[in-house]
Amino acid sequence: MSIIYHGELEGLIYGKAYTMQEYADFCGVAKSTMRGRLKHKKTCIDEYLWKNGDRNRAYQKIRKEDIKQLETETEKLSDKWLRRKL
Repeated sequence: MSIIYHGELEGLIYGKAYTMQEYADFCGVAKSTMRGRLKHKKTCIDEYLWKNGDRNRAYQKIRKEDIKQLETETEKLSDKWLRRKL
């Protein structure tokens, strides 16, 4: 499974899809570690790509309001109604 990269780190290309193993090799961590960071993500941003020991600095940058999964009004309306109980 490939995840599209949206960031500015040197060594990765914006808009290109990379595998979990490629992201893990880039960060120097295990594939399972990278899988945990990118679980259920459609895109990978710079803040998900940290080496062991840099976690606190990276976590401070990630905010839910910064990551927009629903981009259009149609997607937002659809999400609102799909979350309702039947």
